[in-house]
Amino acid sequence: MRSESLVFLRSLLDTPSPSGFERDGQRIWLSYVRANGATRTWNDAYGNCFAELAATERGAGEPLTIAVCGHADEIGLMVNHFDSNGFVYCKQIGGIDAGSIVGKRVQ
Repeated sequence: MRSESLVFLRSLLDTPSPSGFERDGQRIWLSYVRANGATRTWNDAYGNCFAELAATERGAGEPLTIAVCGHADEIGLMVNHFDSNGFVYCKQIGGIDAGSIVGKRVQ
């Protein structure tokens, strides 16, 4: 992996993007694709991000259309209480299985 690709990946993974608050992670992705050949980037009314590579910049024999689809959000928690023993109580942001995060490291 190229070092700049690793820097991008780490930056993307370290940027909080819980459900309903995906914009910061999307900005990092859009910035990366702009710097790596996208001729146009945009968002739609639903919060989806798009990047376009002009046909004149494609190499011979390369596909005309490529779609990369994925979720921009991540599991999110919101702290709503600290007790006198130092326990932290959280509520979920978005739809998650609360049992799957018990004992997991959070940031």
